[in-house]
Amino acid sequence: MICSHCKNEKWDIDVCPNCGLSEREALWAEAEKSRKSQKWLFAVKAYQKYLLFQPRHLEALQKVANCLSMIASLNFQDSLFHQASQAIFEALNEDWDWERGHELLIDLYTRYEKLEDLSKQYEQIASREVAKAKICENMVRTIRLTQKFKNALPVVNTSLDQTNSLKEFIKDFWFLFLLPLLLGAIYIGSTLLNSRNEKQTYFLIFLITGLGLSVLVTFMVSVALRRKKRTSGKSENQN
Repeated sequence: MICSHCKNEKWDIDVCPNCGLSEREALWAEAEKSRKSQKWLFAVKAYQKYLLFQPRHLEALQKVANCLSMIASLNFQDSLFHQASQAIFEALNEDWDWERGHELLIDLYTRYEKLEDLSKQYEQIASREVAKAKICENMVRTIRLTQKFKNALPVVNTSLDQTNSLKEFIKDFWFLFLLPLLLGAIYIGSTLLNSRNEKQTYFLIFLITGLGLSVLVTFMVSVALRRKKRTSGKSENQN
């Protein structure tokens, strides 16, 4: 036989001579190792084998439920959903106060858009078993709040209006259209400077400097106005 944990051959079904673990202990160690490594399916198989040695072991049932819930969340399949749901309810039947189990159910049914089905199941359980009624009522209220929150989420239009975008761009960055004038003035100035006309030189230096400062001031004013507009918009939204 092969030890479930260290994978070495052993003669006795009970204790492995290499790791010193019994088959039950080896299965638990392997299941824990796989779960911590997020190898959910291997962990489930090891826990289920462990349950053959110790049926209805609460911690093992809970960890099977956790692992199957994770598998169902990562792989959207109805068959996995039913396996996870069944495993969670099986663990809850052993300990109805297991809060994490109820959370797993709501998360699982939310992902698969089956919260209404879960609510009906809680209502049916409450009508059959008085001892579980209080928790069932609390969970039904939680489901209602979850549905209300989910339905209240705003729908965001991600499509872009190209016409409006262009208008907004021109409105915000119109000063950029002054740059060609500035560059043209610099080019003409460099051409005329070669003529070595002193009066023209001073005039062009003054003209280019003035245009450059105008573009800079316009840019700074535009940025300040945009910041003021955004700040006022945020204040209105908060009010």
